[in-house]
Amino acid sequence: MGYRVSLVNSKDQPIDAIRLNNDLYLLVQNNEKPLKKRAETNAMGLTVYFGEADPDALETEAKWRIWKQSFDAVTNAMKEINYADGSAEFDKKWSLRDTYTYS
Repeated sequence: MGYRVSLVNSKDQPIDAIRLNNDLYLLVQNNEKPLKKRAETNAMGLTVYFGEADPDALETEAKWRIWKQSFDAVTNAMKEINYADGSAEFDKKWSLRDTYTYS
């Protein structure tokens, strides 16, 4: 049985999620159509960058919400999640994900 929680990012913007266990959260969205998703892993196989956008968005269009996960160097446990340029808005380019500041 999970617990409903309310999360906020570093800008105090709400992120709705369902806590599945101590380390895993399921983000909840209420969209009329499913979003296009992208993910990129590092050399250790850990997913570092996540992105989502309208299904018609190109990777070069500023229509993406992008976030980055940080991991503990010893345990590989997830430490934090930060949004590109500190914003959860759909205004970034997936093709430029590694150029943004994450906070």
